[in-house]
Amino acid sequence: MEVSKKMEKWAAQELQYADLGDTRRKKRLISIVENLASQPSTSVPQASGNLAAASATYDFWNSPYFHPSDIIAAQAKSTVERIKEHPIVLAVQDTTSLDFTTQKAKKEWVI
Repeated sequence: MEVSKKMEKWAAQELQYADLGDTRRKKRLISIVENLASQPSTSVPQASGNLAAASATYDFWNSPYFHPSDIIAAQAKSTVERIKEHPIVLAVQDTTSLDFTTQKAKKEWVI
């Protein structure tokens, strides 16, 4: 299965519970996620393929008809459904965060 087909399947499955008030919005969300997930290191215009699609993506994100939490809720429900398929689930994460932006470089650090 090629990468784009895997992304389509993944996006549709991951966002199957999305309720954005209109099925066209859900289809658009899945399309946006497919484009961005298949090219994670590119910009929105590059992943979208053309200026019109990029503009539509930005318009979608600024939509007054749903809240970002609606998308997160759909993804969370999909996660819960996947978890139910396994007797044990490890939730491992590293929350370490380092911020050196306020530190001045020390002479001995410079090579």
